Formats: sequence, C-alpha cells, structure tokens
Amino acid sequence: MSNNSTNKKRKVLGGNIIIVFLASLPYLFHFYQFVDAEDYVDSDFVNSLTEPFGGDLYVALWVFFQKLFPFLITLIWFLTCKHWWYHAILIPMGMYAIQVYTVLDPSIEFVDQRDLYFMVPVVIGAIFLSYTARDIVRARLDEQGSKLDEEMHKPSDKWI
Repeated sequence: MSNNSTNKKRKVLGGNIIIVFLASLPYLFHFYQFVDAEDYVDSDFVNSLTEPFGGDLYVALWVFFQKLFPFLITLIWFLTCKHWWYHAILIPMGMYAIQVYTVLDPSIEFVDQRDLYFMVPVVIGAIFLSYTARDIVRARLDEQGSKLDEEMHKPSDKWI
C-alpha cells in the first residue's frame, strides 16, 4: 500500500510541475523583454547568437524564444500523450527543434531556410511509427472483437 501511495504522490508532483511550467510559459515567452541589450556579457556565444540578427541581442532572444516555446509545448504534449497517434506529434516537434537549431547555429546565415530538407526524415519516421502503431491497435481490437464474438455465440447452460 505504501508503494502505491508513493507512486500516486510522484504522479501528482509530476503533474503539478508540468502545470506550473505551462502556466508560467506566457511569462517566460516574454523573457526577452527583461534583458538589457546594452548591458550584457560580451562572449563568443552571445556574439554568434546575435550575428545573424545584426548584433541585436533583443531581436536574437525574441526569435529564439519564438522557436523554443512551441518546441517545449509539443515536447510536453508528446511525452504526456496516451493516444496511439502520438508519433504524429514528432512532425511539429521536429520542425520546431530544427528551427531552434538554426537560430543557435552561427554558421547559418539566414534563419528558417531549407528546413523542409531536414524535415523529410522526421516526417517519414513519424508516418512509419504512426502506421505501425495503428496496425498494432487494430490487430488488438480485432483480436478482442473475435474473442467477444466467440463468447456471444458459445452455448451457455446458465439458465438450465
């Protein structure tokens, strides 16, 4: 009984952490507004992040958070989804992950170009996983349906 109650407490704690994170997303989404663009540490990472945006840290962080938070929301959705089609969530999640990568990669001159080429393997993998899951679910449902049919057609001596 103690093990069961600790599992319930862990599930409740995990659910509460997700709820607090999701409730704080609108505030975290606008975090870039609180950054002072003139008073930041001049480092190689910051310079490489701001380079595609004309050296403007404010714009770089705005673009970064515009890409990061949809990725985090779809990641939470993917990890908590209990439906058979949850593999399809990999498609938008992969798209947002590639967009976050293009913002962080200093060698990419223009952001949001050629994303479709990188999405092809993600889409193919997600479609394959979704169809495989659909076939498994359908096979199990057919198996349960045939067992139910056998039970219904089996003669019963219950009333004799």
